[in-house]
Amino acid sequence: MTPEERRAADEAQCLHYGFRRGTDGFAGCLQRIDLDRRAQSRYNSDMLMMQMSYDLDHPYYGHRYGRHW
Repeated sequence: MTPEERRAADEAQCLHYGFRRGTDGFAGCLQRIDLDRRAQSRYNSDMLMMQMSYDLDHPYYGHRYGRHW
């Protein structure tokens, strides 16, 4: 998905939630979607690293999630 397609999908989702373009609520909605996407990406990365460490039989010290065995 291109950045333009992602932005269009995010805007469509905020419109579906009932926000109107050009309002603070609409901007906040877009920001929350972006922050959620970034948090999910960090979590997915940490889980991948943890799984790889299990595969190698070594503990992984996660960025935010503490020590994993």
